[in-house]
Amino acid sequence: IDIVPLEGGSSVETLPVFDVFTQNKHFIDIFNKGDTAFAWTAVPSAAWIQLDQSSGTVDTQQRIWVSIDWDQVPLGQSTGTIEIAGAGDNVTVNLSLFNPASPRPEEINGFVQSNGYVSFEAEHFTNRVDRNGAGWRKISTLGRSGDTMTILPTTTPIRKQIPDILANSPLLEYQVYMWDVGEQKVTVHCIPTHAITSEHGLRYAVAFDDQTPQIIDYDTVEWSSQWTINVLQGAAVSESTHTVSGSGQHTLKIWMVDPGVVVDKIVNGNAPASHVGPPETAIQ
Repeated sequence: IDIVPLEGGSSVETLPVFDVFTQNKHFIDIFNKGDTAFAWTAVPSAAWIQLDQSSGTVDTQQRIWVSIDWDQVPLGQSTGTIEIAGAGDNVTVNLSLFNPASPRPEEINGFVQSNGYVSFEAEHFTNRVDRNGAGWRKISTLGRSGDTMTILPTTTPIRKQIPDILANSPLLEYQVYMWDVGEQKVTVHCIPTHAITSEHGLRYAVAFDDQTPQIIDYDTVEWSSQWTINVLQGAAVSESTHTVSGSGQHTLKIWMVDPGVVVDKIVNGNAPASHVGPPETAIQ
């Protein structure tokens, strides 16, 4: 949240939801568009709202990190505010908490939906299945925010028919807990690499639970504008749409189709636009 105290008055802002599962932190930026420093104060409405600083003087910009003392938070949904004052301006920052009685964090495996999305690095799989002497292997530090996963050996045969993929293709599985049901978008961030054949681009297969895999081709024409963007951002991003029938624990599966694919990050749901994708929503 950006707070610009310039002309006096008051306003209301809202932070993303805090949840007990990821125990996420959020921040408030206070910045100065004038040429005179000003003092500010921040007062939370409850003891469980923790600020890394509650007052200061802004020359250019200051960031307040907001976290939650979950030992003091009642079960259920709670709300609170942070009142910020400075330079004749008053801003109310609303916040809400998600702390359900059931399930509890210790009852959930893997990753959890937070603020409408699930995010995880490819190397943090729940299960890996090797087949016919081939499997997904980690390449350290190649990703934009961690490691990556690719198929070794690189001479592994292409699997392009669904029955063949299900029976013979190496597999990665990710346990995810989802609150939302219905249509779900899965975004896979891969490292930009060249296709291994002129017949098609690089492909992987993806599905939830026991659904039929979808084969996704993230082909990019060499020297095209999209190829340039992929190289500059260090990622080739592809999407697929799936239907999830019920909230709760699910398994997202990624199969090899072509051995040249290098997977960096997977995001399920509607995450805010960002350069490297949102941070992981792992159970804490």
